[in-house]
Amino acid sequence: MGTCRPDATAKFSPFDLMRYEKDILGSHTQAASFRTAIEMLDAGFVPVKAIVTHQIPLREIDRAFTLNKTGESVKTVVAMD
Repeated sequence: MGTCRPDATAKFSPFDLMRYEKDILGSHTQAASFRTAIEMLDAGFVPVKAIVTHQIPLREIDRAFTLNKTGESVKTVVAMD
């Protein structure tokens, strides 16, 4: 959903959550830290080769999700080829 105001709300069907066994998962990102993270990657502070376990073309995006869901990948790069 992206970043929203603190008073924002979302509308959904509780029946659909139960019937189709959907999950709601929240996450938070610190957009202000992106520059620092990129600088750390560029400087070699992060073992990228150990973290990025797969590189998959966009046309195989379903495979990337499967690898993540099954725990076979740590991080997967999706190449826009």
